[in-house]
Amino acid sequence: MYNNNKVMNKLNYLLTIVFIVFSGIFFACSEKDGTEPETTQGSAPAFQGKSIEVPQEMVQSSNPGAQESMSYIAIANSFTGYTGMFVPPQKSGNYKSTNEGSPWVYSWEVNDQSGSFTVTLTVNENDYETTWAIVLNGEMDGIPLVDFTYLYGEESQDGKSGMIRLYDPESNSLGFETSWATENNVDTFRFYVPEELEIMVNQYPDNSGSLNAKEWTNGQLVLSFSAIWTASGSGEAWEYYENGSMINHETW
Repeated sequence: MYNNNKVMNKLNYLLTIVFIVFSGIFFACSEKDGTEPETTQGSAPAFQGKSIEVPQEMVQSSNPGAQESMSYIAIANSFTGYTGMFVPPQKSGNYKSTNEGSPWVYSWEVNDQSGSFTVTLTVNENDYETTWAIVLNGEMDGIPLVDFTYLYGEESQDGKSGMIRLYDPESNSLGFETSWATENNVDTFRFYVPEELEIMVNQYPDNSGSLNAKEWTNGQLVLSFSAIWTASGSGEAWEYYENGSMINHETW
């Protein structure tokens, strides 16, 4: 069984940075003038995203295979905790003279015990897609940040595809990447943590689906868990050794 706690601890650490980036402006402004922050987000497009949905019967199942499947799905859906950063916080400064169209550029300062840095959110829109980029400049927890792209996202205008990449300031590398695409009414999701884990999920129109999880082993991704489920929430799951032989098979 894969150590999901290890990945979740890493994701929780990265999510803590989100809190620092967004809470700093609120508390700084509130303490400075004692007023409620003003909304200045204008008309920049909001990030919609798409998350994996499964039958409620599977969610409530006590079967170990169903529970393990839900654990992987929870990891794959964890990116939703980051999408709030694609909307500028209250009282952020808009560098554009007008926010009637692309690009929208917002900036705010964070000054607290974590350090002092500037956050810049740029939203670009064209006929095909919208992109969002969060760039940090300054110092956070003793780490110098120079035009550091912390978070990047994009979505097609038809809503059928999108992706998010989050970068780790501590290691100056990709923290995770998630993407989704809809083709022939089938939603395909991919969640990837470099040299750790890859989760692939197919979701069908009737809410049935399938899942494959690969663990980083000896320099490559190796299948460690797979599952399928029906629209009614029944399903099967398989767990594998590193050499590909099966450890366990569950049905529910």
